[in-house]
Amino acid sequence: TETGIIRATLSNPSELSAEAKVRVYFSGPGPIRIVETVTPLAAGETKQVHWTATSADVDFRNLILVKALAFPYGNVPVREGWCGILVLNLPYLTGNQVFIFLLMLSLAGLLIGIGLWVIGGNPLKGKTLTAIHAMIWLAAFVLADMAASFMGLWLFGVILFLLAILLIAVIIANVALAS
Repeated sequence: TETGIIRATLSNPSELSAEAKVRVYFSGPGPIRIVETVTPLAAGETKQVHWTATSADVDFRNLILVKALAFPYGNVPVREGWCGILVLNLPYLTGNQVFIFLLMLSLAGLLIGIGLWVIGGNPLKGKTLTAIHAMIWLAAFVLADMAASFMGLWLFGVILFLLAILLIAVIIANVALAS
């Protein structure tokens, strides 16, 4: 019975008032649910609008797909965005609780992995120490990537992900050369 909230921020940068029209498409087992919203915006005004996704919108067993289309107004061009909501049928747990649990599990895995690497790398000198520093940097990249993803900074997250992949290649090369 948990619901998801879809949000959009509408801005009117012009000096004239405008009406922002947004059409939101929700997936579902039957016909697609379409919701249209018209939001009046004064000159220079910004408003946040939201829509609710419910269990009635579940499609493909555990997935809700949403597309929002903002029509052009004033000098603002057409914009669209998509999202998917994974629905887990877990009794007694909310989505936020599952998210926090998995986040803590990921952080614990990072710390345990680095700890085991440090313990197994005694004495800490030479290439082993360099590899441990690289692992710590990799953990920092992964944490920053997770934070960027949670904040919706997808481009920054993709760049960090690619840097993490390069760092993994460097770590593997260093470990292979050390042995």
